[in-house]
Parts: sequence; structure tokens; C-alpha cells
Amino acid sequence: MDAFSVLQQPRLSIDRVINLEFQELVECGVCHGIILDPVGCYNCDRAVCSACIHQLNAHREESICPYGCTTYTERSCPKAIAHILSSLNIICQYKSNGCDAILSYNNIINHEKDCDYQLWSCIGCQQLITKKNFQEHNNQCPLISLICDECSSSFQRKDTNSHTLIDCLHIQLQNKYLK
Repeated sequence: MDAFSVLQQPRLSIDRVINLEFQELVECGVCHGIILDPVGCYNCDRAVCSACIHQLNAHREESICPYGCTTYTERSCPKAIAHILSSLNIICQYKSNGCDAILSYNNIINHEKDCDYQLWSCIGCQQLITKKNFQEHNNQCPLISLICDECSSSFQRKDTNSHTLIDCLHIQLQNKYLK
């Protein structure tokens, strides 16, 4: 394993691409995933993820190329590589949660930012819930903290019935005399 491959996990793994051709041209030489936000090396005309190359060279006096060039000089992604990338069809990373979307390279990142199948953590029970079911769960979770509009006391939803009118009035009176 070379020193470049341990810098970060790929943000877009190769196994998610359903029509992969020319893997050697679209695989990042640092993270070994599909190149995201591609930039090229002026010397070898190969591409790499912008984030990967900047992380790789962040603390070096002289930038190095992950493909073995003597120096790395950044340029825009070569048009041929950009064209190959744009032709890729990619499975959504949330497939295991139920998403069946297959999108183009140019649309996958925006889709995944808003995908209804990403997991969100409930602030009450800490359970992971898909985004599309989160609001319903949040409205019913017994461990969610609620605040009484009248007395400002906090309690869990499951304890709503134990927060009686008498308790509420008692707390309001205590708050009034403590001010």
C-alpha cells in the first residue's frame, strides 16, 4: 500500500459505478475512488480529486504528483477525462436504506445531499431514521423533550400525561415568586 492511499476514504467508491470504462483514467491516485471535483496534473495529464491533492500537498514545500511526476503543477481537468466522468451512471450511496436511484456523475452529489433515504439521528431515542420518515418519527418519539407553553418546564413526550394542570399552575406560581 502506498502512502497516498491512506489519506482518506473515497467519497465515491468505484463499486457504485454501473458502467465503468477506462477505470485507470477516472480513479483518483490518492483515495482510489472515482475522481470528484477533478483537477489535472500539467506534467502527466492525469486527474485527481481536488480535495485529495490539496490534502496530500498541504504540508509540503513542493507539491508531488500521485502518479509519479517529478513535480505537480495543477491545471483544469483534461477534457477527455471530464467527458468520461460525465458519462458514468452511479448508484446512490443510500441504496441500502431503500433508494433505487441511479444518476449521472454530474447529478449524484446533489441528489445525495437531499436524498430521502439518508439517515438522521433522533434527538430523543438516538435511533437512525430515514429522512423521509424522520418527521413522522419525531412527532411520535416518546423520548423527545417537550417544553410546556404555560410553565416552561421540560419533560419527555412519554411523560406528557403526568404533567397535570395542577403541576403546571404550581410551577407558574413558583416562577412568579422567584422573579
